[in-house]
Amino acid sequence: MEEYAEPEILRPFIDKCMKHGILPKVDKYIVLWEDLFSPSEKEKVDIGKARATSLKVYSDSSFAADVLPPKLAYKYLLGLSEEEAEEIFQMAEEEMANEEEQGRKLEEEVNRELAIRERETNRTRSGTETAATTRQNGSVQIRE
Repeated sequence: MEEYAEPEILRPFIDKCMKHGILPKVDKYIVLWEDLFSPSEKEKVDIGKARATSLKVYSDSSFAADVLPPKLAYKYLLGLSEEEAEEIFQMAEEEMANEEEQGRKLEEEVNRELAIRERETNRTRSGTETAATTRQNGSVQIRE
């Protein structure tokens, strides 16, 4: 289209408009063409909705990963390139590793706290039992 319409139709039309004062006269001008085959904003939104719906259906299915591995789902359901799909997959793996590490740290912290409480409880019991005395027949007995 650019090879015919611009030199044969558009430029002569613009030149005549400048000659007759309809457009301001300039020495040089550039004609920029939008890609006729690129999707409009509405089409982009519709595509985004369709991909989001596909991803939701995929993620809600417990057997989806068995049929279509996640990397392929990213590629075919979301229309991502191989590199983009790999990047998302790596980010997800890193996030899972971080969550596992946080879980381990939390478990260690809980275990430390439980151990501290158990030691305190044992000390309290031990001290109470040792200090507990009874008088029987004029003698003192220490119970353990």
